[in-house]
Amino acid sequence: MKKRVSEMMDQFRFRLFSGSIDPNTGRKSDAKNGVTEHSHFEEATIWIAFETIAPLFNPAVSPAERILCHFKFAVTVVHEFTVSRLLNPR
Repeated sequence: MKKRVSEMMDQFRFRLFSGSIDPNTGRKSDAKNGVTEHSHFEEATIWIAFETIAPLFNPAVSPAERILCHFKFAVTVVHEFTVSRLLNPR
């Protein structure tokens, strides 16, 4: 299992972007938590909105809010992994 996860992680690059700005054009767009771009070289770039993780850096966030932020981040990452697998099934 460890080997499979390691191989899978080699296929992904993670980037941060503003959830309200399209990372390719720099223009304003609908708010997003994450975006997946797939290349022809079996690699995927997963863009995570900074707004999704920013509250985790704020010491004033309550423990309950922090748990919700962790959950939102985890759901976003799992969703983007799933999108990537749909775009490039093995």
